[in-house]
Amino acid sequence: MGNFDPILGIHARAMQVRAKRQEVIANNLVNADTPGFKARDLNFKEVLRSETMQQTGLGMAKTSGMHISGTTPMIDVSLIEREGLQAAKDGNTVDAELEKVLFSKNSMDYQYELNRVDGVIKSMRLAIKGE
Repeated sequence: MGNFDPILGIHARAMQVRAKRQEVIANNLVNADTPGFKARDLNFKEVLRSETMQQTGLGMAKTSGMHISGTTPMIDVSLIEREGLQAAKDGNTVDAELEKVLFSKNSMDYQYELNRVDGVIKSMRLAIKGE
């Protein structure tokens, strides 16, 4: 996001996390019949908490020009195995109905974040025009 991070706030980063989570859930659905496949997810709250700490300066400080910036685009998100799911006889833990519900909810959450970013951009346009 670069220079727009302070303007868009956490919403742009939340969209990235939601997009990544959508990929993970879709992968679970695709592998619903794969023997031994374990349903995975990402801990959205933990990833976003970490992102918030970095944006508010509560994360690690960059004390040298040689340090990597803490606001680089998120590429690698640690995935967790979903707990509490009963494995099928073949060891697969994907519950297709649960995955569909999570996919739909995550889609709505993504749309919410998109609407928030859109609102910020509209406000900026109005401010630039002087309206």
